[in-house]
Amino acid sequence: MSRLRFCLGVVATLFAAGACSEAPVTEEIPVVLATSDAFANLDAVAGTLTVENALGATLATKTVKVPATTLTVGDLTAGEVINLALRVTDPADGRLALVGETGLFSVGSSRPMLLQRTGTFAPLTAAPFALGDQAPLVGTSDGNLVAGLADGTLTVLDGRSRRSGPIALRPAAVANAFLATTDALLVIEGSDFARATAEVLDLNARAFYPIDPPTNLRFADVAGGATVRTPSGGSFLIGGTRTTTPSARGIRAASDGTLEPLLLQASRKGAALVQVPGVGLVVVGGAETAPGAELILDATTNGTSSIRPLSTNADSRTGLALATWDSQRVLVAAEDGSLTLLDTVCAPTCPVTPLPSLPPATHRTAVASATNDVLVGGVEAGAFVVHRVRANGTSVVPGPNARADGRLVRAFSSGILVVGGDATPWLFRGE
Repeated sequence: MSRLRFCLGVVATLFAAGACSEAPVTEEIPVVLATSDAFANLDAVAGTLTVENALGATLATKTVKVPATTLTVGDLTAGEVINLALRVTDPADGRLALVGETGLFSVGSSRPMLLQRTGTFAPLTAAPFALGDQAPLVGTSDGNLVAGLADGTLTVLDGRSRRSGPIALRPAAVANAFLATTDALLVIEGSDFARATAEVLDLNARAFYPIDPPTNLRFADVAGGATVRTPSGGSFLIGGTRTTTPSARGIRAASDGTLEPLLLQASRKGAALVQVPGVGLVVVGGAETAPGAELILDATTNGTSSIRPLSTNADSRTGLALATWDSQRVLVAAEDGSLTLLDTVCAPTCPVTPLPSLPPATHRTAVASATNDVLVGGVEAGAFVVHRVRANGTSVVPGPNARADGRLVRAFSSGILVVGGDATPWLFRGE
């Protein structure tokens, strides 16, 4: 099988440098308030500051007093890659009120922490990253964003090193790109999908390497498809999500860079997909006669993925948005405004439960904020609107609704970002 070539040298060097340090390091972290009323009705309160390593494991916790313009964090290891997360609870009701996070950075080169109220959107004008107007997003990973631009460049927003900016691709026309690991991106190139080729972009070295497709697959089979990351650190690229020509092909990239070809149960066009933790990758829609959904199981005992149809009626719809609802159900949001819950752990049939509808919209995207809590975005009457769908009903979330377009993407560990349609991204934090 083909294998992505990527470099872990930067991370390895940073950890090695930290291991040799003899004296602990103290960081002064600037605190940036997302809105002027972030501390309304909260005066002086205590918050819990958590230090996490690059893998998300907790290294230390500390109680801090806020409001504050800076946070002092000591006993850190020079050069170590960490994330700082702040959680502030409202003493009146015990609910999480404020959330802040730095994203990954190297100790010794501190970066600001954006602090905002939960359940709200806030503009990221003061954040250490930005995303250009209408830049199509091609991948997210560990709080880092990779945006593809129409002129054949990528804007890489790297939360670990704070390096960002355009990277020229070859050739200028890019069909699709997807993240295989934190440090590598497979870029499928060519405006003519039938002639698509690919290269691997090492995000650390900013260097390209040639790569051949896995056995029994052409890059043309998946060019233009959408990508989903897996909990194991790999990703799936599914050709049947593109809106040009149908495809039953896909690629699984394991966390070690190994590429595995996939053959879906049905050829699809314009399908939607979502990764359900503990279940697998769910693909819905885009086929007139096949079962309406199918499930791809990642990392089976023999190292390959297994694929099985879900017992649902045929579903030819395109423009769907999917998000996890709970441990086994998926929220399906359609352009006509209908909302349904699809059970993915089911036999012999897979129940579909209707929910109250939303207004019709185009350019649907959806991201889960928590269990039974999903944000659904779309363009309604020329304006981008975000709805919050919960078990007790739906509501419009104020904030980024003045833009003409946008999309919802996962950002950091608990955030949801609105990008596109405006130069300023907006970030939502759940409770």
